[in-house]
Amino acid sequence: MSRRLPSFTVAPRATRYLPWIAAALVLSATPASAQLGRLKKLGADLAKDAAKEKLDPKKETPSKPTESSASSSASSRNTDLVLNEDRVALVVASLQPMLADATARRELRTVTAQHEEKSKASRACLETAQMKASANPMAIAQNSQKNEAQIEKLTKDVERLSEKMSAAVNANDVRTRVYVTDSLTVMQVRMSMAVLGSNCPVYYTPAPILDAQIKSQSRTVVSEDMDEGTFDPPAAAKENLSRYQFGLLRERIAIWALKQDDPTFKAGKLGIFTPEEEAALQANAADIRKLAPLFKDGSLRWSTWGDLSQWK
Repeated sequence: MSRRLPSFTVAPRATRYLPWIAAALVLSATPASAQLGRLKKLGADLAKDAAKEKLDPKKETPSKPTESSASSSASSRNTDLVLNEDRVALVVASLQPMLADATARRELRTVTAQHEEKSKASRACLETAQMKASANPMAIAQNSQKNEAQIEKLTKDVERLSEKMSAAVNANDVRTRVYVTDSLTVMQVRMSMAVLGSNCPVYYTPAPILDAQIKSQSRTVVSEDMDEGTFDPPAAAKENLSRYQFGLLRERIAIWALKQDDPTFKAGKLGIFTPEEEAALQANAADIRKLAPLFKDGSLRWSTWGDLSQWK
């Protein structure tokens, strides 16, 4: 037989679950880094590159350049960014190893948006249940008594998970800690719903979102760009292009890809292509088209250059 609790002990016990009902289903998601409009950072990177080139002892820089040599240097600087068929193919091929991570970032945003939509409905349902409970305090006592067995089971689940959480923290087990935290949240929200007498849906956080949290919390250096410094272009790219060239050529290819979907897309001088460059890009259009959606939503890095920090 179920043990019936006196009414004066039920209400205090029930109300201890209420304060965090509103916050329990607020599942944060790391926003994608905005790729457009960050050319200031790009400019800073270029300035750093220019400074490094000046300090590089391997570079032979005449102390007093003549007018002809200065003109030649300026001309070389301009042609550095010309897109020909070989360069386009080289840059596009170099980006292939990034596709898996870029696709995962894109899928993460989709899963996050879907989960947030479901969570909004849950929060609305819980808020309604909480308002009803506030209007009839005795209902909390009645629901706690009615759902005593469920509350007791959930209490034991919470205690068990709390012990697992403590062990994970002591062992610095980030993965277990993140997953157990999500399970604890769900268990405690369900306990609150039992007290409120509601039947609102509550959802576990999808694995891709939790895995992204694990990746972020496992990093020793916090960065806005979780993939900063992880991309090391293949030898062929480094042998034929400088970091400056690769970054700007990649950016120009991305701009061209974006302009195919939106001809009004503005990107200054970098977005102006000669007939010869158009031909080179069209020759590689099939491969560029596969990258276009990832350029468009920022999943495939192209304007921040943080991923090129390993390029020495």
